[in-house]
Amino acid sequence: MNEDGSYVLHVKAVCNYCKQKEYPCGSKSYGTKNMRYHVYNACQQSPVLLDKSNQTQSVLTNSTKGELIPLHYDKDYARKKLIQMIIIDELPFNMVEGAGFRAFCQSLNAQFLVPSHPTIARGVMSCFLEEKAKLKSILCSGVRVSLTTDTWTSIQTINYMAVTAHFLDEDWNLHKRIISFSQIANHSGDTISKDLEQCLCDWGVEKVFAIVVDNASANTKALDIFKERLARSKGLVFRGTYLHVRCCCHVLNLIVQSGMKVLNESIEGIRLAVKWVKTSPQRLEKFREYARDEGIEGQPMIRVTKTTSRTTIMLGASKTPTAHLVFKQLLNIQTLLTKETEKSADEALHKVAASMKTKFQFYWGKWEKVNYFLYLAVVLDPRYKLPYLSFQLKNIGMEIDMVLNLEAQVKQMLRDMFKEYGLTMTKNNQSNVYGEAVDDDPIVEESGSDSGDEDDVDMLYHQSLKKSQIVA
Repeated sequence: MNEDGSYVLHVKAVCNYCKQKEYPCGSKSYGTKNMRYHVYNACQQSPVLLDKSNQTQSVLTNSTKGELIPLHYDKDYARKKLIQMIIIDELPFNMVEGAGFRAFCQSLNAQFLVPSHPTIARGVMSCFLEEKAKLKSILCSGVRVSLTTDTWTSIQTINYMAVTAHFLDEDWNLHKRIISFSQIANHSGDTISKDLEQCLCDWGVEKVFAIVVDNASANTKALDIFKERLARSKGLVFRGTYLHVRCCCHVLNLIVQSGMKVLNESIEGIRLAVKWVKTSPQRLEKFREYARDEGIEGQPMIRVTKTTSRTTIMLGASKTPTAHLVFKQLLNIQTLLTKETEKSADEALHKVAASMKTKFQFYWGKWEKVNYFLYLAVVLDPRYKLPYLSFQLKNIGMEIDMVLNLEAQVKQMLRDMFKEYGLTMTKNNQSNVYGEAVDDDPIVEESGSDSGDEDDVDMLYHQSLKKSQIVA
């Protein structure tokens, strides 16, 4: 109160961050220095003070675009990268407790505290659960997956089963994820089917395109049971008619083994000879000298085994599509076995090729019984399409009526798949999907030339195309 009896109003300000400290804020009497000092130096909730506590000297580093950007040390980010390194490189958890590793980390950044191996174990599990949640959200979104599964018994007589999912994302990138690795009671078809169904339920997978398994009879029974259960939910293409796809690499292995049995005694002798020769550099050099003098090259047998080995590696790829390669590679092997069986002057090679051809005919001799998805993949390959499939089937001796019937079935499959996948499109694209009529022969076009090396199978087809163009 002033001497004249009037009152003086003193204005105070409260910190917006801590809501506790009050300061007189009359600009003429007190100024703002006290409030500024509180925000920048005293208030524990002030974002300015928090930023100051995390500030380190900036280091310039190259970005992915080649630009210089400031790099700040983040201990949480560094620990996350350490956990990812252990997962990707399959390192033991206790490697972080090695003296050499700790010294190396200190040389990179003295502020980084290397965690103990129990902390790493918890971090790995947290990372697993985080990635699993991301993957599950994708698989639950209605994406259609193809599966590969296999069972085996370890040297400890424990039964295991693994399931791998293959799917395309929104950008048409192919992904492969192991979604199950677990113990199973036995290798019976009923057990495999139940475990496979439980795995899909856990991940929320509702749509399955195909399942690739080896040639074991238990797998055939398992997929028959699985097909009946999943068909009720309408999650299969063509009601599961072509769900079962036999592993081509496994069948090729059986074919090669049947051929090698013919030379079993010779192979055992060769192994013992190689073992004896490799025990001494002098023996090895002497053996090479004798081989050169006798002109021994072993090319005929290598030609057969190299073809099957190359095909197995090609079809065994997991990060690139392979379905469109199966038909052509099987034709190459069939052509090679037929040639070696009929024209080979080497008696041993003739016996091996004849045994392999018999096994080949047992599994793939009847082309009309091969899974039609493999034919569909050939037709969808812009290099080949339907004329290529028809020509090759006629060329291997299939009757014309059977070829025409197979063509009609493949065309109908294309129409049915177009309709089924059209229903899964978004409403914004439905007018485009159903606005155009389906051509009676949407894929009957001349195949483009192969971008790779042309083999005998493709060469014969392209020569036929050129002749037909000349006649026309």
